[in-house]
Amino acid sequence: MTGSAVQVVDYDPTWPARARSAAAELRSALRDALSEIEHIGSTAVPGLAAKPVIDLLAAADHLEPVRDYLRCHPKEAERYALSWRVMA
Repeated sequence: MTGSAVQVVDYDPTWPARARSAAAELRSALRDALSEIEHIGSTAVPGLAAKPVIDLLAAADHLEPVRDYLRCHPKEAERYALSWRVMA
């Protein structure tokens, strides 16, 4: 196995609120482009130890508004790309 070690921590009761906050930020940024946003992954399971990373899954009926947003906000696009590179 290469790369850094994975950190798993005890459940943090602030995770649901942090997920709601992050989802609200996405909704604000992308307005009507997203049809749903869900808190997923191990931090979404009450009481479960997890990597301290809030994972969200967003659904869009059309990707064009999302692509347009990322083109106009390169720092956000880079942050999104970085999260995918870290997971790879």
